[in-house]
Amino acid sequence: FLDKHQCLPVEATEQNKTLAHCQVVIKDLINKNIRKNNVLVAVGGGIIQDITAFIS
Repeated sequence: FLDKHQCLPVEATEQNKTLAHCQVVIKDLINKNIRKNNVLVAVGGGIIQDITAFIS
């Protein structure tokens, strides 16, 4: 699955649950040509799910 889709690793730390870090992730998604009609899949625990839900 992962080898056929674009991946954007995010370190699961409380320090990354900030607006500033979410802006970095959003910029990375834009640079990978990911748009609002694409699907984001969070693989991980609560922190990763929180970040993914917020930026989606």
